[in-house]
Amino acid sequence: MNARAHVVCGLLLGLGAGCGDGTSDKTCGQDRPITYEADVAPLVARSCTTCHSSTAIDRRGAPASVNFDTYDACCTNAEHANVHIQEGAMPPAAALPDQDKCVFQAWVDGGLQRN
Repeated sequence: MNARAHVVCGLLLGLGAGCGDGTSDKTCGQDRPITYEADVAPLVARSCTTCHSSTAIDRRGAPASVNFDTYDACCTNAEHANVHIQEGAMPPAAALPDQDKCVFQAWVDGGLQRN
């Protein structure tokens, strides 16, 4: 993890989120585990699939092989995407809110649960 990621992780840990170090809040304040169907699919639909979709016309530079419009595609790209999400580099227009970062991190840390 680079220095910037460590700073982001430190800040998120102070807010009750984690960065893959085993201290992550696996529920992000919810009363159930984070799942793709309930939590991640809506997040990526509003924040990622404009560019990262197999049907996107204008991908705005997003690689054709990096999509988030299905569970399997999300799982394939989750670890790599999470690094960029936690760094605040994705989406490029503006970093995700801390709650969304927590949700994605918790989903990855929780084993990419579908439902």
